[in-house]
Amino acid sequence: MRRSLVIFILALGFGLHSDPALGQRERVKNALQERREKRQAEQLVDEGAKLLNAGKKIFAVEKFRRALQLNPENDQANAYLAQIAWDEQRIEIAKTHAARALKSNPQNARAHLIAGQILLQEGKNVAAFDHLRKASEKVADEPGKREAGKLLARLRENHPTLFGGFKSSATPTPAPKPPSPPTTNAMSATPPKTPVSGLRPNLAVFTFVETNPQQPAPGWGATLAEMLTTALINSGSYRIIERQQLEKVLEEQALGQSGALDSETAVVVGKIMRLDAVVVGSISALTNVLEADARILNVETGEAIAATHSRAASADDLRQMAEALAKEISTRAAAIPARAPVDTTVGLKK
Repeated sequence: MRRSLVIFILALGFGLHSDPALGQRERVKNALQERREKRQAEQLVDEGAKLLNAGKKIFAVEKFRRALQLNPENDQANAYLAQIAWDEQRIEIAKTHAARALKSNPQNARAHLIAGQILLQEGKNVAAFDHLRKASEKVADEPGKREAGKLLARLRENHPTLFGGFKSSATPTPAPKPPSPPTTNAMSATPPKTPVSGLRPNLAVFTFVETNPQQPAPGWGATLAEMLTTALINSGSYRIIERQQLEKVLEEQALGQSGALDSETAVVVGKIMRLDAVVVGSISALTNVLEADARILNVETGEAIAATHSRAASADDLRQMAEALAKEISTRAAAIPARAPVDTTVGLKK
């Protein structure tokens, strides 16, 4: 009798926990509820934006907060709250909401604009430049675009050595320009040295932009950059700046959380580090294939020396992709005037 009772209880427990239909229904129910809450949050944000444009800020803030209660990852609600806090000079609140917006959506132009303004006020000019550049390219409203453009123009005027004269092009240049005479700039480290014959160019590889961050999986841009760094070290064509050194500089420049940088910001970092060239690129997943594009940029001129492309069937071939990119990049080393080795012990200023 006791044995039968134990068997019955075990069977009952097994049945309760192993009904696949029950688990599936629960997952569907949760997914539908989450979808409804996201739609409600988006509607609240739209209503809040209209209220904000009508000058009813208090009511708008309430809409944005309710939206975040439904969906804490709604980037637009966080971006609007960051804008309101910035306008009221509540800097820490603005900074928090801008960071949350960019964590949810790195393409949010409004959040980039607010982050850029905050960093500029804090004197972190390189990070401000990076955010303002992204804002100027993505922001839709004209006042925001004009504000980003005005602040970028001020940075270029005040610090022409770092932020001026960028000439990005995917077309290889026939020959590198001679180095500019050393200039004094309060933001840079020591002035650039003249090329030294017989030396390999100093080069750094930046994290690749993930153009569709859900596929490939987030983090593949950094993985590909790491593999490309290893392949370039093995090629022997460049003096490669190790990832740890690069991340230290990015942290010093308040770029530690920025992830992938665009071409112009990467060149600015290259100038600060007294590099000769930088590599930037992107990785994306198409139907049954991974594709990566890379460009090598002359830090002295900002011009693209070469653009190269590689394709792989799956993530298992990511290293072969990196090696294919490295092979083409290595052939361009002779086109870059090399300076003396980078002194990594020199402190860098913001």
